[in-house]
Amino acid sequence: MSRPDAPSTIRPDLHHAYTVVAKIPFDGTNGAPKSSNGGEQCQWSPRTGKFYITVPGIENPDNGHGIVAVISPHTKKVEAVFNLPVNRCSTLQGMADGPDHQILVGCNDPTGATPTSSVIIDDRDGKILSMIADESGPDEVWFNPGSNHYFLARSAAAGGIQKLGIIDAETMAADTSISVAPAGKNAHSVAADSVTNKTFFPIPGASGGTLCSAAGGSDASGCILVVTGKNDRDDCVAEGAPVKEANAGEEPVFMRGRCRDHDR
Repeated sequence: MSRPDAPSTIRPDLHHAYTVVAKIPFDGTNGAPKSSNGGEQCQWSPRTGKFYITVPGIENPDNGHGIVAVISPHTKKVEAVFNLPVNRCSTLQGMADGPDHQILVGCNDPTGATPTSSVIIDDRDGKILSMIADESGPDEVWFNPGSNHYFLARSAAAGGIQKLGIIDAETMAADTSISVAPAGKNAHSVAADSVTNKTFFPIPGASGGTLCSAAGGSDASGCILVVTGKNDRDDCVAEGAPVKEANAGEEPVFMRGRCRDHDR
């Protein structure tokens, strides 16, 4: 039964009107490149206060040569372009803002000299900090500060098997990937909870895999794969994880340091 004082409609004072304050066409004008393949994942960085977006193609015809565009919220224009050579990162799509000055960029198209790599770049100048082998094919990517790891929804991984890629942000090296199903290019979303350090990876129905049924679910209907790390008992605080629980509306306190036990 609902409370007698519960409102029957949404309160008018909770409605917010949003107005478009600027449009940034990627058509070769006002500092923006001309995109030949749309735009992909974007991020806002609390370190720089700027927006970043991957543009997977800037050549015509499209050959996989893309860039990362840096947008100023003050000028509402593209203020910088980070060029990524096609033989280092082709058809870039996913993007995740990591620790320090890291941005993970997911690379997709199997062309160039290193077709199976994704890259970590510097958010200040676009310099490639690391190329991570066999981590290609992600659509959406995610950074979890609780575990200090990146997670990549590798729906178009080289070799024809969809995978959940995992990269350690401290070492900028790959951990073991989790194979999901034969290529169907559908397992393309991923998210992680920085408090519980659980990662959620939706697996589509009829993908050809057996992970869902192995956990008591349905392969035909699909499921959400929940992945936990080595410290899923919460007996260890990873770099970037909360070391003080949030309550009474407070923000959690985050720690910058190596993993250590709660009891120490």
